[in-house]
Amino acid sequence: MFQSLVWQNEKYFWLFLLVFVFLVILILYAHFYKKVSKKFGRKEVILQLMPLASKAKKIWKSLLLIFIIAILIFALARPQIGTEKSYRKVKASEIVLVIDVSNSMLARSNPNALSRLDKVKLSVNYLINRVKADQLALIIFSSDAAMVMPMSNDYEVLKMYVNNLNTTYFSSQGTAVGTALDMAMNAFTDKKDINKAIILFSDGENLEGQVSEQIQRAKQEKIRIYTVGVGSERGNPIYLPNGKMLEYKGQVVISKQVRDFLVKLATQTKGLYVNIDKNQTNVKVVYQDIYKHATGKVSTYSRYEEVYDYFVAIALILLILQIFMLERKNRFLRKIKLFER
Repeated sequence: MFQSLVWQNEKYFWLFLLVFVFLVILILYAHFYKKVSKKFGRKEVILQLMPLASKAKKIWKSLLLIFIIAILIFALARPQIGTEKSYRKVKASEIVLVIDVSNSMLARSNPNALSRLDKVKLSVNYLINRVKADQLALIIFSSDAAMVMPMSNDYEVLKMYVNNLNTTYFSSQGTAVGTALDMAMNAFTDKKDINKAIILFSDGENLEGQVSEQIQRAKQEKIRIYTVGVGSERGNPIYLPNGKMLEYKGQVVISKQVRDFLVKLATQTKGLYVNIDKNQTNVKVVYQDIYKHATGKVSTYSRYEEVYDYFVAIALILLILQIFMLERKNRFLRKIKLFER
């Protein structure tokens, strides 16, 4: 049921801030009431003067009113439940994006040019804009690997994560590409009838000799690994965030794209290699090949039923209850003493 629940006016959810404000006001009022009541005398004397007064009932009545407001906000958001399910054949895949965020991805031809990581971001955004019913996940790596986003079709959130990537996620530098590929293969679902692909975005530097086990596993599990190379094969200096070029023993470090490794990784797993250093849209070749192998069956709801009226009905019943709820103790119930002889 809840999987088929959708909200037509989600924009009204911001009104829940009012619920929070009302709760804060209620807490402040209770504190103020307690403070003021002390000025009128001792608590025991005040209770004798007002034997039917009930602070708890006042609070519960106010809480019920706040709860009613929350229910009405849900109704305003127009909840709908899918009532008729249909299946349609679509070409869909599960794709894991693996992005290198080591310092070498900061290399560029000059201080004002795009860095390798900037080019990868453009390429990934271009790719996301062209996917259809595919599920995507995002993993980054440097000295270690980390899952940024598990398998999902929330493309806008994925874009946000990609656009915020930088090279400061890991405390030390390194190229744990093997760990990243293992994590990527573990990110796929248990579905047997869907195409699975990994797209590795990297300059390939210092990655050689680290993925022999991962290549064998990819072959066994029929996972294609596509490699997207970025960076000049002649090499570029690495401009750090402070604007200075990275140096080692007084010499400027020159980082090069290691194309041979990236080609070998893709070839051995039946994937493809493309270079996006000059043209970030070259990644479309990769997606075209993934789409060619895509399979899948997606269920959708073709008919939805409005259920906001149920929320309104519950709110009205509770509102009537709230109106007739007394703020003082019930004199008849006070006479019933079940636990006294």
